[in-house]
Amino acid sequence: MKSVTVKASGIYEVLVGEVVLNDIGRYTAEVVRGRTVAVVSDSNVFPLYGERVCTALRTAGFRVETFVFPAGAKTHGWSILPIKRCQRGRMTTARRSPC
Repeated sequence: MKSVTVKASGIYEVLVGEVVLNDIGRYTAEVVRGRTVAVVSDSNVFPLYGERVCTALRTAGFRVETFVFPAGAKTHGWSILPIKRCQRGRMTTARRSPC
């Protein structure tokens, strides 16, 4: 596994490797205090990796919400995420996809 530092609108670390998805629950638990997480994906990527990611997160004790959008340029960007309110780690959503 390799760690890459990305400097964009903020600075963050990206983990790259073949086994990252299997251990994503452990990595997430190291940096997230809450017990609910959101998996945001598109309809091309989620069928390939979504269930694997959700299972790893649940195994680590997280409650998982998923947001799967149709693939394509029109759905890129946070503005399409159907979140009405996000406060103190609790999310209220307009639409959810089961994971």
